[in-house]
Amino acid sequence: MKAKDMVKGSGYKFHVKNICKNLILCFVIFGAIIFTSSMVMAEYIEQPANESSTISAFDGNDIFDFEFAKLIEENIGNNSAEMIFIFGTCFGGGMIDDLDKLQNKSKLAAASASRHNEKSYGGDYSRAWTDNEDYYKKAFHDAIEKNPNRNVSVLFEEANQTDVRGPKGAPVKEHPQKKFNGTNAESIKIGNQSDNATSFHAILFIGQDAPRHQNDLRRMNDLLIKNYGFTNDTIHVLALDLGGSTLAGANVNGRDLPGVPIDGNGTLESLNETLKQIKPLMNTSEQFLFWADGHGDIHKVNRTITMVPHEFSVTYTVPIDPEMIDQWFEGNVGIFAEGVTSEEGALVYLNGEFLGPLSNTSDKTIFSFDPNLLNSENEIIIENACNPETIRITAASAGGTASGDEILMIESADSSGNKKDIFIEGDNVYSFGSGYGSNETYDLYIVKDRSWTDGMSITPYVIKMTISTDVNGDIVPDPTLIWSSAVRGKYDIIVDVEGNGNYDQDIDPLDDADVNDAGFEVPVLTPVGIIALIGLLLVVTMSRIKRR
Repeated sequence: MKAKDMVKGSGYKFHVKNICKNLILCFVIFGAIIFTSSMVMAEYIEQPANESSTISAFDGNDIFDFEFAKLIEENIGNNSAEMIFIFGTCFGGGMIDDLDKLQNKSKLAAASASRHNEKSYGGDYSRAWTDNEDYYKKAFHDAIEKNPNRNVSVLFEEANQTDVRGPKGAPVKEHPQKKFNGTNAESIKIGNQSDNATSFHAILFIGQDAPRHQNDLRRMNDLLIKNYGFTNDTIHVLALDLGGSTLAGANVNGRDLPGVPIDGNGTLESLNETLKQIKPLMNTSEQFLFWADGHGDIHKVNRTITMVPHEFSVTYTVPIDPEMIDQWFEGNVGIFAEGVTSEEGALVYLNGEFLGPLSNTSDKTIFSFDPNLLNSENEIIIENACNPETIRITAASAGGTASGDEILMIESADSSGNKKDIFIEGDNVYSFGSGYGSNETYDLYIVKDRSWTDGMSITPYVIKMTISTDVNGDIVPDPTLIWSSAVRGKYDIIVDVEGNGNYDQDIDPLDDADVNDAGFEVPVLTPVGIIALIGLLLVVTMSRIKRR
């Protein structure tokens, strides 16, 4: 062999070995990314823009998600180091997104027992009331008792894993949500365990009197005092119609829970007053914790909130999508007005029709009216509005209260009932859904992804099957297998509520636009396929090196 050939051969082998090393490195990094993503990407589903969740209050003046977020922004916001929110109410996931979008906020960690479009569960009412607790709250409180010196991300996830009606439970009923915002927000610890906060305040809120909600509150109050350095002075309890009294103790599943001093009623007014009391005490070394239990609801809304200049008489045009008019429930509209005072009383008109006086003391007044008054644009007039520099008003309850059974939902999922939108070829595709009629059957279709218009025929389809619901209107089993061994492509899921073979907009739930404009996708080249291809390339490269 000539010298130059030897050099060439050596250089060739060196070059190939470098390529091989780089491929191995890419393989390891890519695999680590896939593995890490699967570990840390917890489910979180944002609420649609035309829906709002509420926390039920004892006086019926329920608290909308956006007005709750406004109260937090004005009173807490950047005046704290950390904020923790824990919602056990139905549709509680919808309370999180407005908090996450606040302009002025410190580090945020939030969790809820359920998605924005599903109920939360707990307490067997056939048993003694002392045994009742909400399922997610019980799991969260159990996680604290097991080891309180852990960050909220770990506590939230353990509650998700051990919730007996959560994704790992049977039957699946609720899907806990969690959301973090801010540097190292996942590492927040509660109370005196915190690395950033030196002082802390908590609000515990229930607006309903079910025994399980009271037990949840007793237990959380006890845990904050025993494990996290809170005191009766730093815990503000707003419960039921019990301002100034004490919630009696109880024995729950063999645990003696102490009585709890009540600072105010479980109402929007008390919450507003309490936040204003806390505001001057807050600072950038302060942690704020808000815990809510009781009932919650979901509403169809026009979320436009506008500040208008102060005048003696204010005229405001509220644009409302005509399709939303059919969704108005009992013709209720919420007028949110800040600081409106008048000796004569501010008067409210809708499209020339007198609705009534606007309360001088409340931040929200709800009026009932004939839905036939509504147009695509609606004029609200407030007369005799004195004193405020600005008035914030909105047609905020376009749809009013809508129970969970009226919000139809369908989603693709994995075998554990977790929302999943990207599958590997050959995977089984599952689905979950809620809001349907009690003990009914429907046709479910899987179709190739397309742009849907009202009245469009659902054919051609890939899969057509019959699904069933339980007494609560949930699809059973949860999750339901809807496709064995999926093939490559982009797909939508439709439930044909009317059974007419057509897509009826605003009637038939549609799983669409979740990933690449489709409900779910089986990519042409999946992450596993990419890894397999890299592995095959490594084998071929190594065999060539050996032959040389």
